[in-house]
Amino acid sequence: MADYMNALHDLAETLTNRGVPATLDPRDLTVPGAVVSLAEIGPDATMCGDHVATAEVMLVAADNGMPAAMESLFDLFDKVSDLTAGATPATFTWSELPTLPALRLTPIPLED
Repeated sequence: MADYMNALHDLAETLTNRGVPATLDPRDLTVPGAVVSLAEIGPDATMCGDHVATAEVMLVAADNGMPAAMESLFDLFDKVSDLTAGATPATFTWSELPTLPALRLTPIPLED
C-alpha cells in the first residue's frame, strides 16, 4: 500500500509540473491549484488478489466571482484533461478555508 502513497505523490508532482500546483495536504493548497487524495481501493477485475486504486483530484479556484472562477477552473482543466475522462462541478470545503469553487476530476487510476 505504500506504493499507492508514492503514486499519489507522483500524480501531485505531474500536476505541478504541468502548471497546476498540487498537494496531498489541503492545508498546503495554493489557489488556484489541486488537492490529490485516495478515492478508492477495490479488487482487481482479474480476481487474482491484486487491488486497483484510484485518485481523486479536486481542481480549486479562488472565489472571486463565478465567471472568473470558471475561467480559472477551465484553465486548470486544460492542463490536465488528458489524465482523466472528465470532471464535474463541485465545491472544495476544508475547515481552515472558506468554501471554494472546484472541479472534481473523474477518478484517475494509480499504478502501484
